Amino acid sequence: MKTRTFYESLGRFMLEVTLSDAKTCSHAGDCEDDVKALLKKAYIAKQFKKIGVSDIRDSLAEYGAWSDEELKNTTKNQERMLWIACCDIVEETKRLKGERKWKN
Repeated sequence: MKTRTFYESLGRFMLEVTLSDAKTCSHAGDCEDDVKALLKKAYIAKQFKKIGVSDIRDSLAEYGAWSDEELKNTTKNQERMLWIACCDIVEETKRLKGERKWKN
C-alpha cells in the first residue's frame, strides 16, 4: 500500500494516508462521514494511537478555527486533523502534477 505523508507544521507528528483514501475525505460538500469512516481503518487508527492528544489539540489551535471548548473533544480533533491531512495530501499531489507539466 503506497501512502502519501502529511507533516504537521512544527514536526510534532506525521500521518500517512493513501491517495485514494485522502481523496475520499477531500471533496466538495460535507466530508464528515467519510472522515469518520477513514478514521476507523486500522492503518489510520494505529497512527493516531501514537500521536499525543495535546499535540493534535495544539496543532489545531494554531489554525484558530475552533474554540478552546471545541478543542477539548479528542475524537473530533482526530477527525479534524485527518481531514486537514487528507486535503493537504490531495492539494500537494495536484500541485506536484502541475509542476511536472510545466517542466516538460
